[in-house]
Amino acid sequence: MAERPQPELVWDDGCPDCGTRNTALPSGRVPVLDDFDWSVRDFEGFRRVMLEELAAADPAREKWTQGDHEIVLVEVLAAALDRSSHALDDIFYERFLETARRPASVVRLLEAIDGRDAAEWAIESVISVKEAEEYGFASTGGGDRRQALLNALAARPDFIPLAKAAGSSALTTNIALITQEDVDRALLECPAVVQSSTLFSLEKGLQIYGARILLKGSGDLLLHDLAGGLQEDDFTDFRDWYDRRENLTIPPATDDPDSGKVDEDTLRNMTIRTAIKRVLEPLLPVGSRFMLTDGKRVGLYLRLCVKVASNRYKSEMQAAVRAALRAFFDASSWPFGLPIRESDVIEAIAGVDGVEGIIISRINIVGRPQLSTRIVEPLPDEAIVFDFESPSPTDGYLVLEIKGGRPG
Repeated sequence: MAERPQPELVWDDGCPDCGTRNTALPSGRVPVLDDFDWSVRDFEGFRRVMLEELAAADPAREKWTQGDHEIVLVEVLAAALDRSSHALDDIFYERFLETARRPASVVRLLEAIDGRDAAEWAIESVISVKEAEEYGFASTGGGDRRQALLNALAARPDFIPLAKAAGSSALTTNIALITQEDVDRALLECPAVVQSSTLFSLEKGLQIYGARILLKGSGDLLLHDLAGGLQEDDFTDFRDWYDRRENLTIPPATDDPDSGKVDEDTLRNMTIRTAIKRVLEPLLPVGSRFMLTDGKRVGLYLRLCVKVASNRYKSEMQAAVRAALRAFFDASSWPFGLPIRESDVIEAIAGVDGVEGIIISRINIVGRPQLSTRIVEPLPDEAIVFDFESPSPTDGYLVLEIKGGRPG
């Protein structure tokens, strides 16, 4: 039993009234280090540790053989611990999307981050119609599509990385549409829309989002036309986009036949404006209004002469110049109100190998007089279109002359 330490009174030299009581405390316990290797995780590690404990417990024993009962028990225990360690690793890995390997775990984790729909669409886009029917993607019910995703991942484990990547990408996707950029992004994701320009205004405390839109095609299709008026391939893409947006609009808790979702026939008989507003308007701030109007297409008339090197074939240079112009106007349609400068067009063509000179004799909007400033300026609600492969007043015209070069 420990004894209480006795204090000792010590007087300071030269001061009979100055003293201190010092107590000598007993030394602390000597720490005993743990010699167990906690890093062992496999059969060989567990077996080695237990054999070391046996040898330390009976140091007088010099001979150990594989037939000893102690060795047999050690190996049985090591095998059981190895299986348990492997099971713990599997359970731990299944808790994270990056390391999960079981289809059920992947789907559960994708649902936790709201990425299951993105994974479903990603897999459905790479499988055949026969596989889609086999896995169950042809069904439209929410629970059936979840089971279809499980079936696809179980039958094709190589789809698991694709599902993870698609589901994880949803983490960086903004669903709510707050800013003008958000509305523009959502509209340009629609396959039927080739150009949009969003405006925002505040009138008597009411937030109003307005957007000018150009639809796919030559300009004959407008927002008040039916969605069924799109070409069949375009309508298929539009329907897929509508379904994805509809899944974001209608919460999963109400994902049933009576939740207000529309079928394909109803969508065909719905105007394009109504269809777009139906899936995007609920994502806007509460109390705001969403207005869609048709933009105007104006074609560009461009007449130019290009001088090429003498060792170049005219046909090759004509194709190269057309490709350069196509790349320069590669925006489906020029943004609303954005002017086009003659110097920018010359710079785009001058980069073609073999071009020695460029003269633009005319550049203007079809039907309007040419200005001397060499700048084509559309109105704020107009977008310049230059599709010289199908010349028309709304798509533009190109007159290209090649000088020099070799015939052929």
